[in-house]
Amino acid sequence: MHNAYHFIWLVGLSVSVSAQGIELQFDAALGVLPQETNGIVLLMDGPDEDPPSIVSNVLRIETTHPESRQCFQSTCLTVDFTSAVATCHFRARIIQEMNVSDCRKGLSISIIDDDGRQFTLYIDQTEILLITGGSSQDCALARKALLLGSTFHDFELRITNDQAEVFVDGTRELTLAAAPEVVALQNKFSFGECSTLAKGIIEIETFTFGSTAAIPPPGDFNRNGEVEILDARAFTTSCLLGPTTSVPSACIAPFDKDLDDDIDLADFSAFQRAFGAGPCSE
Repeated sequence: MHNAYHFIWLVGLSVSVSAQGIELQFDAALGVLPQETNGIVLLMDGPDEDPPSIVSNVLRIETTHPESRQCFQSTCLTVDFTSAVATCHFRARIIQEMNVSDCRKGLSISIIDDDGRQFTLYIDQTEILLITGGSSQDCALARKALLLGSTFHDFELRITNDQAEVFVDGTRELTLAAAPEVVALQNKFSFGECSTLAKGIIEIETFTFGSTAAIPPPGDFNRNGEVEILDARAFTTSCLLGPTTSVPSACIAPFDKDLDDDIDLADFSAFQRAFGAGPCSE
């Protein structure tokens, strides 16, 4: 299984995918809410509260009840960190907070790979925590006191070869290697006020995610992030040679669905199902 992390885009995004990598961009000034973007789900638990909104060009998340959370989640793209650097940048501030647990903070970003390994970054007005491993309640973490206050700061979470780094306003503040323990979930990314053990008011101006390389969807011969007519042309004219004929090596990775080292009608059936796939396609 690839050691790959699946990111969730949580804010009104524009998405571009190329052979060189992936880039997602959010700007609250555009006025698009996260849940209005394909592939994004808003989880709201607890008593009735106002949902996240865009106010004065910022995304505002507000939870006050002890059992409430407002958390964006998605699983729409695969990034291979064994051969690439992936980074999340966001500009945010914590206006108000109430944390029940020493291991949970009002703003969090969590990434779980397809082996169940996890990094979670927690941020409040006075401290940042970076957690890895099974349960964040175990507090297997790196932590640092930072007087962030209620002003906006620039944050970056960077993961390379199973190691995470956290930068605040351009300065590296935390480094943590992935723990061998795994969680039961897979391929999940979440962002927002995602814990019932932390409350507060969060504002986010911008969010971007980028990577230097991406795992293309099955069937993506030209590695542009989509399975479309150019891939179909390559499949039918260069690769569909049957079970007894060797095929060009470039055909194997995108088209040999049944892993039998040929491209035949069984692979064509799989390609038909994949046709139209792309970033965050449903």
